[in-house]
Amino acid sequence: MSGSHPIKGFEAQFHSLRNLINLAREASAHHQNKFKFPADLLHRGDSERVPEECRGIRSVLSNGYCDAKFTCEQILDEGLHKYPEVFDTMTARLGQIAGSRTSGYWNPMEYWCFMVKSSQSLRVLPELEGVSQHLLDTSSPEPVYNIDNPRQQPWSKMIKTLVDALGLPKDNSTVSFDDWDSRVRRSPLAPETDNPAARLIDFLEDHFRRMSCGGLLLETAEAYRDSPALAAVGPVSDEVVSRYISAWREMGFLN
Repeated sequence: MSGSHPIKGFEAQFHSLRNLINLAREASAHHQNKFKFPADLLHRGDSERVPEECRGIRSVLSNGYCDAKFTCEQILDEGLHKYPEVFDTMTARLGQIAGSRTSGYWNPMEYWCFMVKSSQSLRVLPELEGVSQHLLDTSSPEPVYNIDNPRQQPWSKMIKTLVDALGLPKDNSTVSFDDWDSRVRRSPLAPETDNPAARLIDFLEDHFRRMSCGGLLLETAEAYRDSPALAAVGPVSDEVVSRYISAWREMGFLN
């Protein structure tokens, strides 16, 4: 993921998608192929709710990464859906995918992981209001599904859990998001190591609270209907959060 590259910088990914389509076409000589494309939540914010349907370019955030994801989604929608006897095609529009509930492994090259690392280095977490927002197993998919945890939970509880897991001081361990944003920007710590949130701070300032604190809701009725596993997902427990922190420490991402 890169929010700084122009859409032309993703030309290799377009070729990769074309190669996957060619592979699926050749395999379709034996049976119908399921083609599942994982898209991101790239919604600009002209509406508080995101329906489970293809969206126009005006609803997409204006950067190369988002434009590239939208282009891939349109290739599938305009191309493969014309051949239902060959391709069983769907797009899964994902919210934030967390790490393993059992091992705690979570690829640290994600914006939320960057926020946790910078917060540990700065010894303070941002105060967040609202709520925090698996793949699909279905034999007759809709063209588009929104994938999100059906069990929203207060950010205030999650922040308290992180304070304990990171070993931050009980007093003065949180500041307003705007204050946290300012500290990340002013910090002399290296963005490549101790302060990675600085690398995405413009994105976080512009979009994190809107997209991650309940201001933007994914409509998920069709996904819950067709995926019993998704419908049964519970809230993220304190034990699972502790596993994430432990795994990041074991790999050297956190101190």
